[in-house]
Amino acid sequence: MEEDYPARLKHCVLLFQRANIDLKSQKIISVVSTRNVTNYGTSFYNQCIEELAPLTPVIVSGLAYGVDIAVLKAAMDRGLQTIACMAHGLNKIYPRVHA
Repeated sequence: MEEDYPARLKHCVLLFQRANIDLKSQKIISVVSTRNVTNYGTSFYNQCIEELAPLTPVIVSGLAYGVDIAVLKAAMDRGLQTIACMAHGLNKIYPRVHA
């Protein structure tokens, strides 16, 4: 079974999964940026996700304010698979509004 585990995630631990995610996808895009995103920045990332959507990548980002959550929301709006990385314990999602 371990040989089936995606090489990119061998050093990561998947603690919770809410849906089926293609962890062996060859198209995984990770986006992490500022929490103080401008309207231009949000528009830019929305356009990027829109243009990438036909390639059906898995989008990985954090749950923080700003670009992280904007990218995840844009991906979910387009039906893409997402992975949200938390920088804290499972007993508390921060910020709470991103639960």
